[in-house]
Amino acid sequence: MTRTSNVIDDYADTVGAMRSFAIEVNKKQPGDPAKLAQAFIRLANAEQPPVHLPLGNDTLSRYIEKTAKFQEEVEAWYTVITGTDHDDVAQ
Repeated sequence: MTRTSNVIDDYADTVGAMRSFAIEVNKKQPGDPAKLAQAFIRLANAEQPPVHLPLGNDTLSRYIEKTAKFQEEVEAWYTVITGTDHDDVAQ
């Protein structure tokens, strides 16, 4: 991993924390770059590629969690969401 030699102390809590995390996980990622490349090739050759393609089990877990939360919000706010059309528009 290539890093800049200039470190600004004022950013230690933000960028510094991310830099430390990146150093810690570098070369420990669960994904296999060769398998990722094959997935990209398959995606590039797909007649109907997906809009979203969460690659890797770690990404899929986060994707499922996030879409579940999104679905919960839609269900909770359904009447507000669907109630914004003009009254003469069929639902």
